[in-house]
Amino acid sequence: MPNYAVDSTRQPMTATGIVEPVMEWEETPDGRRRPSERQARLEATGMPLWEVEVFYRSESWGRESTVTAKVAVANFPQIDG
Repeated sequence: MPNYAVDSTRQPMTATGIVEPVMEWEETPDGRRRPSERQARLEATGMPLWEVEVFYRSESWGRESTVTAKVAVANFPQIDG
C-alpha cells in the first residue's frame, strides 16, 4: 500500500467513523505474505497504529467526486490539562 504525506489544511478530510487496527505482515513458510494477528506499532513510541476511513473531495479531468481512503494514525494518549 502506498504512503503519502497529506496536508490536512489544504485537503480537508472527514472521518466516516470506521476504525480498524493496522496489522503487521508476516511471511508464510511458502514465501507468501499475509496479515498477522499482531497489531502494528509506531517504531518511535510503540503506540498501536489504527486505520481511520475518511472521505474527501477530489477533482480529476475536470470532474469532481467524493473519494474514500484509509489514513493510518497512532493512538496517542490523551493529555489533561
